[in-house]
Amino acid sequence: MGLIKKKDKRTNLEREIDELLVSMSEVEHEGEKYKQMAEQLVRLYTAKELDTRGKKTLSPDAVLGVCANLAGLIAVLGFEQIKVISMKGLSWLSRFRV
Repeated sequence: MGLIKKKDKRTNLEREIDELLVSMSEVEHEGEKYKQMAEQLVRLYTAKELDTRGKKTLSPDAVLGVCANLAGLIAVLGFEQIKVISMKGLSWLSRFRV
């Protein structure tokens, strides 16, 4: 008995395909209506293929890797900038002592 409802992540196109498949299972396979449903199913799958062809999603792992690499790069650059400044300051101090 689940009290939490899971969100349906399917698109409207996927829902239509699923509904059509359920309807097709209830119809005789030799009838004219079944042939029309099969043609509709082919059209829906073609539309789904065209719809998903343009979508390219990034995986969370890839995004995390890029963020970690950028953070490391920023940390190294910050350290190098501080180190260069401090080394310059130390070299100036040694000049003033002499």
